[in-house]
Amino acid sequence: MEHILQQEPGMAEADLWERLRSDRENREAREQLVERHLSLVKAELGRLSAQIPSHIDRQELYAEGVVGLLAAISHYDPLQGVEFTSYARRRIWGAMLDRLRSLGGVPRSSRQAARRIAQALQRFNNRENRQPDEAELAAEVGVPIEALHELERQASLVQCLSLDCDNTGPDQETPGSLAEQIEDRDRNAAQPLDRLIAQELRAHLVDGLKALPDRERAVLVLYYHQNLMLKEIAAAMQVSESRVSQLHSRALLRLKAFIEKAERQRVPTNEELDPSAP
Repeated sequence: MEHILQQEPGMAEADLWERLRSDRENREAREQLVERHLSLVKAELGRLSAQIPSHIDRQELYAEGVVGLLAAISHYDPLQGVEFTSYARRRIWGAMLDRLRSLGGVPRSSRQAARRIAQALQRFNNRENRQPDEAELAAEVGVPIEALHELERQASLVQCLSLDCDNTGPDQETPGSLAEQIEDRDRNAAQPLDRLIAQELRAHLVDGLKALPDRERAVLVLYYHQNLMLKEIAAAMQVSESRVSQLHSRALLRLKAFIEKAERQRVPTNEELDPSAP
């Protein structure tokens, strides 16, 4: 087998996946798949590096990213119709974030800043039934606009988890992201009620994106859909990288507040109120 693979360095990826699917212990096929997709680890590390403290060891994060890639290759099933690149990026990103948490990459001050802004967004939205602009948000927080920018810079260390950001509260340790909630509901949606709730969460996410100011929505689209780095977005928008980081952080806090409000206002179904009802 090793001889055959060495003679076919240009073997189609579909053939490699078929060999691995037929023989999960096929080390040669696995190694070729890893080699072909190591660039995904570098790309995800590049996206993360711009938002984490300089003292964090990038080599450790890269190593964890490789572990995530290996896990993705082990669990991926091409017959499910999901593109491997998208599947692997999620596993790689998650592995690096787990390592970042263990390294203490998000200081308490950053969590406090994120909570302060999130609470201000929630208060304003509940009172005015709309999202505040920058000046209104600064007034709600009770600081000048320049100080708001500094708070957003600190909060960006929390928001670097994007929709992977901790949804259990700034002072809790157990991760529970909005994205993970939606994915968990999708995976466990054996019952019609579970499927309905998962669909509603996705609908809230789409509505929340539509409600964002244009520049903030553009940052999220470029970062998460186009997979651009912050410096690339800054160049495209002709602003500083720190400004993009501020917009990114604020957009995610707005989005989280929007989804949480929509969930609170959702009318529970009869089945949710009484699961034993026929």
